[in-house]
This record gives sequence, C-alpha cells and structure tokens, in this order.
Amino acid sequence: AAASGVLYVATDRGRLVRWNLASGDEQEVVIEMPAASDAPRAETVFIKPVCMAYEDFYAGWAPESTPGVFSVSPVDGRMDRRGGAPTELEIEIKPDGQTGEKVGYMVMVLPEENEQFTVKVTVKCF
Repeated sequence: AAASGVLYVATDRGRLVRWNLASGDEQEVVIEMPAASDAPRAETVFIKPVCMAYEDFYAGWAPESTPGVFSVSPVDGRMDRRGGAPTELEIEIKPDGQTGEKVGYMVMVLPEENEQFTVKVTVKCF
C-alpha cells in the first residue's frame, strides 16, 4: 500500500482510515521550527464542504500522532453545505525541546454522513 501512496492509519474509533493525498480529501502540511522555541506555532487549514446539508463535525488527532505536540481548534462545530465557505481549523504545534521530525494526523469526522478528512502534519524541529 505504501508504494501506491496510500497509508492506513488506525483511528480512536477502531476503524482504519485510508490516507491518500491523490483523493483530494486529505491535506499535508510541513512545518520547520526551532525545537527550543517557547512559543507555539499555529497553522490554519481549510476543509471544503462536500455534503448537501449543514453537518456537525468533530476534529481530533489519531493515536499515531506524536503525543503532547499537536492540538486543534475548534474540536467540534458545524460544516457549511456544499458550495459554502470552507471550515477553518487552527492547528497548534507546541515544541517539546527535541530535534527531529514529529508527525500528527488531524482527523475531521462528519458522523452523520460517514465522511472524514485527514490532515497530515509533519514538523521538522531543528
């Protein structure tokens, strides 16, 4: 699967998520930042609405994400209907003082529609 660009990630709901950038439902963000930074860094991602009606959503991090580094806001809300404004999510990265690469998978779930969107966040701390 990895050779085809598809990664399967277990979720906290006991399901496997298909993560494939080519599908358009996933995004990837790469951030470089100093490991010794005292201030968190925020990045905004936008999720385009795909449903015919307004839908409730929940956002969080897959268990494979580096613990203690990532947070997302808001963690729940209402997504606009197709053709409307994209949903704006702010991802915050808190440096842990360690150099190297940290990876997180932010998942936004629309439970009523059985839809989800994944944002892979790679942080390269130097």
